[in-house]
Amino acid sequence: MLQRHLIAAARRRDKRSALQSADEALHELRVLVRQSHMLGLLTLGQFTHISPVLDEVGRLLGGWRKTQTPAKAPSHHSDTLQPISDENAST
Repeated sequence: MLQRHLIAAARRRDKRSALQSADEALHELRVLVRQSHMLGLLTLGQFTHISPVLDEVGRLLGGWRKTQTPAKAPSHHSDTLQPISDENAST
């Protein structure tokens, strides 16, 4: 599932929904890996090997999602410097 969502995100123009789905699939995968270890299906060595890999995938996915967040419009504060026009210049 995770791979399918990542491929969809790579191909789509608007990647946000596919990246959200990929993030959810990664969370599900982490839960399944943890449960597999608790049930004795993964050894401690296997679990400690895969955990940092999943963490790195999460960091990469988070970075990709951050690039897809729409940029905020610049705010216009009253203390923003404005160019002086000839009419407002004092001589």
